[in-house]
Amino acid sequence: MRINPVYLKDLKLNVRSIKFALLIFTYNLCFGIAIILFLYIGMHKGNGQLAFDYESCEQMYSLISGMELVSIFFIVPALTAGAVAGEREKHTLDLLLTSKLKALHFICGKMAYVVTVVFVIIISGFPLTTVLTVTRSMPAKLELQFLILLFVTSLYVTSVGIFFSTIKNSTISAAVWTYVFLILITVGTIVLYNLNGYMREDMRIHNANEFSGIYYMFLLNPLSTYVYMFFGSRQSGIVEWVPAFMQSDWIEFSIFIQMLTSMTLIGISSYVLKMHGFKKSFLPKSRKRKTL
Repeated sequence: MRINPVYLKDLKLNVRSIKFALLIFTYNLCFGIAIILFLYIGMHKGNGQLAFDYESCEQMYSLISGMELVSIFFIVPALTAGAVAGEREKHTLDLLLTSKLKALHFICGKMAYVVTVVFVIIISGFPLTTVLTVTRSMPAKLELQFLILLFVTSLYVTSVGIFFSTIKNSTISAAVWTYVFLILITVGTIVLYNLNGYMREDMRIHNANEFSGIYYMFLLNPLSTYVYMFFGSRQSGIVEWVPAFMQSDWIEFSIFIQMLTSMTLIGISSYVLKMHGFKKSFLPKSRKRKTL
Protein backbone atom coordinates (compact mmCIF):
# COMPACT_ATOMS: atom_id res chain seq x y z
CA MET A 1 0.00 0.00 0.00
CA ARG A 2 1.36 3.40 -0.99
CA ILE A 3 1.54 5.95 1.81
CA ASN A 4 0.70 9.56 1.08
CA PRO A 5 4.07 11.33 0.56
CA VAL A 6 2.88 14.56 2.21
CA TYR A 7 1.74 12.65 5.28
CA LEU A 8 5.00 10.68 5.43
CA LYS A 9 7.14 13.81 5.04
CA ASP A 10 5.35 15.76 7.79
CA LEU A 11 5.38 12.75 10.08
CA LYS A 12 9.13 12.22 9.73
CA LEU A 13 10.03 15.88 10.10
CA ASN A 14 7.76 16.92 12.96
CA VAL A 15 7.06 13.88 15.13
CA ARG A 16 10.74 13.31 15.90
CA SER A 17 11.26 16.92 16.98
CA ILE A 18 11.60 18.12 20.57
CA LYS A 19 8.46 20.26 20.18
CA PHE A 20 6.28 17.18 19.78
CA ALA A 21 7.75 15.59 22.93
CA LEU A 22 7.18 18.81 24.87
CA LEU A 23 3.60 18.97 23.58
CA ILE A 24 2.85 15.46 24.87
CA PHE A 25 4.57 16.23 28.18
CA THR A 26 2.62 19.48 28.66
CA TYR A 27 -0.68 17.81 27.75
CA ASN A 28 -0.23 14.96 30.24
CA LEU A 29 1.10 17.31 32.91
CA CYS A 30 -2.00 19.51 32.72
CA PHE A 31 -4.35 16.54 32.83
CA GLY A 32 -2.38 14.92 35.65
CA ILE A 33 -2.64 18.07 37.75
CA ALA A 34 -6.38 18.34 36.98
CA ILE A 35 -7.02 14.72 38.02
CA ILE A 36 -5.04 15.14 41.25
CA LEU A 37 -7.05 18.27 42.09
CA PHE A 38 -10.34 16.49 41.39
CA LEU A 39 -9.34 13.57 43.58
CA TYR A 40 -8.16 15.92 46.33
CA ILE A 41 -11.42 17.88 46.29
CA GLY A 42 -13.41 14.63 46.27
CA MET A 43 -11.61 13.34 49.36
CA HIS A 44 -12.04 16.46 51.50
CA LYS A 45 -15.60 16.78 52.70
CA GLY A 46 -17.26 19.68 54.38
CA ASN A 47 -17.08 18.09 57.84
CA GLY A 48 -13.27 18.01 57.74
CA GLN A 49 -13.01 14.23 57.41
CA LEU A 50 -11.08 12.42 54.70
CA ALA A 51 -13.49 10.14 52.86
CA PHE A 52 -13.26 9.32 49.17
CA ASP A 53 -16.54 9.49 47.29
CA TYR A 54 -16.52 6.70 44.73
CA GLU A 55 -19.70 7.98 43.12
CA SER A 56 -17.91 11.20 42.13
CA CYS A 57 -15.49 9.27 39.89
CA GLU A 58 -18.13 9.17 37.16
CA GLN A 59 -18.51 12.94 37.28
CA MET A 60 -14.74 13.37 37.26
CA TYR A 61 -14.48 11.09 34.23
CA SER A 62 -17.08 13.18 32.41
CA LEU A 63 -15.21 16.41 33.19
CA ILE A 64 -11.83 15.00 32.15
CA SER A 65 -13.39 13.69 28.93
CA GLY A 66 -14.75 17.17 28.27
CA MET A 67 -11.30 18.63 28.81
CA GLU A 68 -9.88 16.16 26.28
CA LEU A 69 -12.48 17.25 23.74
CA VAL A 70 -11.87 20.96 24.37
CA SER A 71 -8.11 20.48 24.02
CA ILE A 72 -8.68 19.53 20.37
CA PHE A 73 -10.02 23.05 19.73
CA PHE A 74 -6.73 24.52 20.97
CA ILE A 75 -4.23 22.03 19.51
CA VAL A 76 -5.58 21.48 16.01
CA PRO A 77 -5.75 25.12 14.78
CA ALA A 78 -2.12 25.61 15.80
CA LEU A 79 -1.15 22.57 13.71
CA THR A 80 -3.31 23.29 10.67
CA ALA A 81 -2.69 27.03 10.33
CA GLY A 82 0.53 26.49 8.41
CA ALA A 83 -0.59 23.43 6.46
CA VAL A 84 -1.15 25.34 3.22
CA ALA A 85 -0.44 28.94 4.21
CA GLY A 86 2.97 27.89 5.52
CA GLU A 87 3.86 26.30 2.20
CA ARG A 88 2.72 29.48 0.47
CA GLU A 89 4.89 31.63 2.75
CA LYS A 90 7.91 29.42 2.05
CA HIS A 91 7.18 29.64 -1.70
CA THR A 92 7.01 25.85 -2.01
CA LEU A 93 3.28 25.54 -2.70
CA ASP A 94 3.59 26.31 -6.43
CA LEU A 95 6.31 23.69 -6.76
CA LEU A 96 4.11 21.08 -5.10
CA LEU A 97 1.08 21.90 -7.23
CA THR A 98 3.01 21.72 -10.49
CA SER A 99 4.16 18.17 -9.67
CA LYS A 100 2.13 14.98 -10.16
CA LEU A 101 0.70 15.32 -6.65
CA LYS A 102 -3.02 16.02 -6.77
CA ALA A 103 -4.55 18.77 -4.67
CA LEU A 104 -6.87 16.31 -2.92
CA HIS A 105 -3.95 14.06 -1.98
CA PHE A 106 -2.10 17.07 -0.64
CA ILE A 107 -5.06 18.09 1.53
CA CYS A 108 -5.65 14.52 2.74
CA GLY A 109 -1.96 14.13 3.60
CA LYS A 110 -1.99 17.28 5.73
CA MET A 111 -5.22 16.21 7.44
CA ALA A 112 -3.96 12.69 8.12
CA TYR A 113 -0.84 14.08 9.76
CA VAL A 114 -2.79 16.40 12.08
CA VAL A 115 -5.32 13.72 13.06
CA THR A 116 -2.47 11.28 13.77
CA VAL A 117 -0.70 13.78 16.00
CA VAL A 118 -3.91 14.59 17.88
CA PHE A 119 -4.72 10.93 18.48
CA VAL A 120 -1.17 10.17 19.65
CA ILE A 121 -1.50 12.99 22.18
CA ILE A 122 -4.96 11.87 23.34
CA ILE A 123 -4.00 8.20 23.59
CA SER A 124 -0.94 9.15 25.65
CA GLY A 125 -3.35 10.49 28.28
CA PHE A 126 -5.50 7.35 28.49
CA PRO A 127 -3.51 5.88 31.43
CA LEU A 128 -4.37 8.99 33.44
CA THR A 129 -8.11 8.79 32.68
CA THR A 130 -8.22 5.08 33.56
CA VAL A 131 -7.35 6.04 37.15
CA LEU A 132 -10.90 7.38 37.47
CA THR A 133 -12.43 4.14 36.19
CA VAL A 134 -10.70 1.84 38.68
CA THR A 135 -13.47 2.06 41.24
CA ARG A 136 -16.37 2.27 38.79
CA SER A 137 -16.20 1.24 35.16
CA MET A 138 -17.94 3.25 32.45
CA PRO A 139 -20.33 1.64 29.96
CA ALA A 140 -18.53 0.24 26.93
CA LYS A 141 -21.04 1.92 24.59
CA LEU A 142 -20.32 5.32 26.13
CA GLU A 143 -16.56 4.88 25.81
CA LEU A 144 -16.91 3.78 22.18
CA GLN A 145 -19.17 6.72 21.36
CA PHE A 146 -16.76 9.15 22.98
CA LEU A 147 -13.80 7.67 21.06
CA ILE A 148 -15.73 8.11 17.81
CA LEU A 149 -16.61 11.66 18.85
CA LEU A 150 -12.93 12.45 19.43
CA PHE A 151 -12.05 11.13 15.98
CA VAL A 152 -14.88 12.99 14.24
CA THR A 153 -14.11 16.21 16.12
CA SER A 154 -10.46 15.92 15.11
CA LEU A 155 -11.48 15.60 11.46
CA TYR A 156 -14.03 18.39 11.83
CA VAL A 157 -11.68 20.94 13.40
CA THR A 158 -8.84 19.89 11.08
CA SER A 159 -10.98 20.44 7.99
CA VAL A 160 -11.91 23.90 9.27
CA GLY A 161 -8.24 24.75 9.85
CA ILE A 162 -7.21 23.40 6.44
CA PHE A 163 -9.98 25.39 4.77
CA PHE A 164 -8.87 28.71 6.25
CA SER A 165 -5.22 27.84 5.67
CA THR A 166 -6.11 27.35 1.99
CA ILE A 167 -8.00 30.59 1.44
CA LYS A 168 -5.72 32.80 3.57
CA ASN A 169 -2.22 33.90 2.59
CA SER A 170 -0.57 33.92 6.03
CA THR A 171 -0.35 31.44 8.88
CA ILE A 172 -1.41 33.97 11.50
CA SER A 173 -4.49 34.99 9.53
CA ALA A 174 -5.50 31.35 9.04
CA ALA A 175 -5.09 30.61 12.77
CA VAL A 176 -7.12 33.66 13.79
CA TRP A 177 -9.98 32.86 11.43
CA THR A 178 -10.02 29.23 12.55
CA TYR A 179 -10.29 30.19 16.21
CA VAL A 180 -13.00 32.75 15.41
CA PHE A 181 -15.02 30.16 13.50
CA LEU A 182 -14.71 27.62 16.33
CA ILE A 183 -15.81 30.22 18.87
CA LEU A 184 -18.85 31.03 16.74
CA ILE A 185 -19.73 27.34 16.41
CA THR A 186 -19.35 26.56 20.12
CA VAL A 187 -20.09 29.73 22.08
CA GLY A 188 -22.13 31.40 19.33
CA THR A 189 -24.72 28.63 19.20
CA ILE A 190 -25.20 28.87 22.97
CA VAL A 191 -25.67 32.64 22.74
CA LEU A 192 -28.19 32.26 19.91
CA TYR A 193 -30.01 29.60 21.90
CA ASN A 194 -30.36 31.95 24.89
CA LEU A 195 -31.50 34.80 22.63
CA ASN A 196 -34.00 32.45 21.05
CA GLY A 197 -35.27 31.61 24.53
CA TYR A 198 -36.10 35.26 25.16
CA MET A 199 -37.79 35.43 21.75
CA ARG A 200 -39.90 32.38 22.57
CA GLU A 201 -41.03 33.91 25.86
CA ASP A 202 -42.04 37.09 24.04
CA MET A 203 -43.88 35.04 21.38
CA ARG A 204 -45.82 33.17 24.06
CA ILE A 205 -47.00 36.49 25.48
CA HIS A 206 -48.23 37.63 22.07
CA ASN A 207 -49.55 34.17 21.06
CA ALA A 208 -47.10 33.96 18.15
CA ASN A 209 -45.59 30.86 16.61
CA GLU A 210 -42.35 29.66 18.20
CA PHE A 211 -39.18 29.64 16.15
CA SER A 212 -37.26 26.43 16.93
CA GLY A 213 -34.98 26.18 13.89
CA ILE A 214 -32.08 27.51 15.96
CA TYR A 215 -31.89 24.14 17.72
CA TYR A 216 -30.47 22.47 14.62
CA MET A 217 -27.37 24.66 14.76
CA PHE A 218 -26.26 22.54 17.72
CA LEU A 219 -25.69 19.71 15.23
CA LEU A 220 -22.54 21.57 14.16
CA ASN A 221 -21.34 21.97 17.76
CA PRO A 222 -19.26 19.01 19.03
CA LEU A 223 -19.58 20.28 22.60
CA SER A 224 -23.36 19.86 22.47
CA THR A 225 -22.85 16.29 21.28
CA TYR A 226 -20.55 15.67 24.25
CA VAL A 227 -23.02 17.19 26.73
CA TYR A 228 -25.89 15.08 25.44
CA MET A 229 -23.67 11.98 25.39
CA PHE A 230 -22.65 12.23 29.04
CA PHE A 231 -25.52 14.13 30.68
CA GLY A 232 -28.54 13.75 28.40
CA SER A 233 -29.87 10.54 29.92
CA ARG A 234 -29.38 11.70 33.52
CA GLN A 235 -30.13 15.43 33.49
CA SER A 236 -32.69 16.22 30.85
CA GLY A 237 -32.93 19.85 31.92
CA ILE A 238 -29.60 20.84 30.38
CA VAL A 239 -30.33 19.38 26.94
CA GLU A 240 -33.49 21.30 26.12
CA TRP A 241 -32.15 22.16 22.66
CA VAL A 242 -32.72 18.58 21.44
CA PRO A 243 -36.10 18.18 19.69
CA ALA A 244 -38.27 15.42 21.09
CA PHE A 245 -38.33 13.39 17.88
CA MET A 246 -34.50 13.40 17.65
CA GLN A 247 -33.59 12.53 21.24
CA SER A 248 -32.93 8.86 20.50
CA ASP A 249 -30.68 9.55 17.47
CA TRP A 250 -29.18 12.95 18.31
CA ILE A 251 -25.63 11.68 18.84
CA GLU A 252 -25.50 9.68 15.60
CA PHE A 253 -27.14 12.44 13.56
CA SER A 254 -24.85 15.18 14.90
CA ILE A 255 -21.76 13.06 14.19
CA PHE A 256 -23.04 12.47 10.65
CA ILE A 257 -23.61 16.21 10.08
CA GLN A 258 -20.12 17.05 11.34
CA MET A 259 -18.58 14.38 9.08
CA LEU A 260 -20.55 15.73 6.13
CA THR A 261 -19.35 19.25 6.91
CA SER A 262 -15.76 18.01 7.08
CA MET A 263 -16.04 16.31 3.68
CA THR A 264 -17.54 19.47 2.19
CA LEU A 265 -14.71 21.65 3.50
CA ILE A 266 -12.13 19.15 2.24
CA GLY A 267 -13.70 19.24 -1.23
CA ILE A 268 -13.77 23.05 -1.28
CA SER A 269 -10.15 23.27 -0.11
CA SER A 270 -8.93 20.81 -2.74
CA TYR A 271 -10.89 22.67 -5.45
CA VAL A 272 -9.34 26.01 -4.42
CA LEU A 273 -5.86 24.47 -4.49
CA LYS A 274 -6.57 22.82 -7.83
CA MET A 275 -7.63 26.10 -9.39
CA HIS A 276 -4.57 27.80 -7.91
CA GLY A 277 -2.32 25.19 -9.50
CA PHE A 278 -4.21 25.45 -12.79
CA LYS A 279 -3.65 29.20 -12.97
CA LYS A 280 0.04 28.82 -12.17
CA SER A 281 0.62 26.01 -14.69
CA PHE A 282 -1.54 26.75 -17.70
CA LEU A 283 -2.45 30.42 -17.85
CA PRO A 284 0.06 32.35 -19.96
CA LYS A 285 2.12 34.96 -18.25
CA SER A 286 2.20 38.47 -19.58
CA ARG A 287 5.43 39.25 -21.36
CA LYS A 288 6.86 42.68 -21.68
CA ARG A 289 7.95 43.78 -25.11
CA LYS A 290 11.58 44.46 -25.52
CA THR A 291 12.32 47.97 -26.65
CA LEU A 292 15.20 48.71 -28.93
